Formats: sequence, structure tokens, C-alpha cells
Amino acid sequence: MPHLTKRDQQLSISLERLISQLDRAERISADPVRFPRRFEHSLDREVVSLFTALLSYGRVKAIGQAVESLLSCLDGSPAKLAIQDAQHHRETHQTPHRFDGFIYRFTRGEDLNKLWLGIGEVLLRHGSIGAQLRQADDLADDTLITAYSGLYHAVIDYSAPLPTSRGFNHLFSNPKGGSALKRVNMWLRWMVRGPDDVDFGIYADLNPARLIIPLDVHIFRLSRALGLTQRRTPDLKTAQQITQRLKRLSPDDPTRFDFALAHLGISKACLGYQHPDVCPACPLVTLCALPKQNAAHSN
Repeated sequence: MPHLTKRDQQLSISLERLISQLDRAERISADPVRFPRRFEHSLDREVVSLFTALLSYGRVKAIGQAVESLLSCLDGSPAKLAIQDAQHHRETHQTPHRFDGFIYRFTRGEDLNKLWLGIGEVLLRHGSIGAQLRQADDLADDTLITAYSGLYHAVIDYSAPLPTSRGFNHLFSNPKGGSALKRVNMWLRWMVRGPDDVDFGIYADLNPARLIIPLDVHIFRLSRALGLTQRRTPDLKTAQQITQRLKRLSPDDPTRFDFALAHLGISKACLGYQHPDVCPACPLVTLCALPKQNAAHSN
């Protein structure tokens, strides 16, 4: 472990306290990770986890409604259905229509159908999504971006008969696009970390030390307030910088702090500014540089 400054030590203690005080059962019930937990088989969890993570944009309640709508289209084993639909497309060249009528913000049924066909082909050809990731992985890459890039291009190739829309490009992010890949990194955290009471650890062999923190609005705001980054743009470079900073505290598992930090904001235990009735209960209060409550927030 690298030498820790006094502030690093204080931050480590405060983050460990934050994790220890977290009511995981309550927070899981408000987190998209609850949906793949309904499935016991690892292949089903792979498929449901990926689709759930990619739909996890927008407000928490709306995300839940969108995923419930998606799952209502999947009876039995999602992995078996994906394989069957991909096999049927091979034999008949007929487009899957499993999610026709689905609408959630930028995502339409045709976007899900395209991803579904690509993932079904991945399962047919490789046996699992994880096997595709491992095949594409480059151990010279200290992140899993290369592995994800392989999955991305495989899905694009396998689903080429179906048109690509702006909605699909938003749903399934191009790793070369420059975004923080928040939803992809959240999915990878679920699959690589653990197994524990939050994450699944199905791909634990890919090494949680290579994960990048999922950079949502809550993590970005708190990371700036805690001095983990000074960057003003929530892009992939910022996510990697924050992750490297957290590696000083937990070299083998830097994203272990993500769930607790994100749920500070999701649960409204952090309002995004200092509040005398809220902040004193937070283990991070002495290290936090969020702005003070102002007139705009006073009402």
C-alpha cells in the first residue's frame, strides 16, 4: 500500500465508517442491483444485470418502472430466451420483436431488440457474456475497458442486420466516445466485485483492482468536495482519476466505496450542499467542502 498522507488516513477512516453505517438491505431495495438478484442462475444474472445497468439513467423511480417493464417481457430464463431468439434469427433471418412497444426516455423497443440479438449471439458463440469479456481482455490494460470494447464490437457485429439508432447508441455506449461509461462501469462492478451482499462476483477473476468507479452525479459532486478530483468535466478521465485516488486507500478494490457514496445522494442523506440539520450525521462532514446552504436552497 502506498504511503498515506494524514488526509488520506482521515478519509480512509471516514469512508470505512460510512460503509459500516450503511443499511445495505434498505439501500439495495432502492438500487437497480435488486433486479438481477431475482435470478439465481449466473447466466440469467449476466443478462439481466447488463440490461438493467444500461437502463439505469434518469430518476430512481422511473428506472425501476423501466426495468420492470423490460422484465415483464421475459418469462422463465432470460439467458435461454436470448439464445433461442438468436438461434431463431439465424435460421429465419426474422428480427426479434420481444421488446416491441417498450419506451423509456431515449430507449425504444427496437434498441433493446438490437442489443438482445447481439447478446443472444454472444451467448451462442461464447457460452456467456463473461467468456466474451475474457477473450477480448488485455492484461496490459490496467482497466477493463479493452474487455468491454471487445464485447461492444461483438454485439455491434452480431446485431448488424438491425438498424442502429441514436437511442441504441445512448443505451450501449461506444468505449471510444469519451463518456465516463457510468452504466457500463456499474455493471462491471456488480459482476467483478464480490460476491458480497451487494455485488455478485461472477467475473471475480477479472480482478476488482481494474474496475473504474461509476461516475454518476452524486459521485462526481462528492469526489470534488472530498478532493478526489479537481476536474470539472464528468468524463472517463475524471472517473479514472478518482479511481486512482481511491486506490491509495484500497489498492485491490478501489470501487468498494462506490455503493455507500452514491447512496448518500440517492437517499438524500447528502443534499449537495451543507445543511446544519443533515450534515452533522455524515461521517465525511469534517472533510467535505460542499458549498454552504444558500438562499436558493433555503426554501
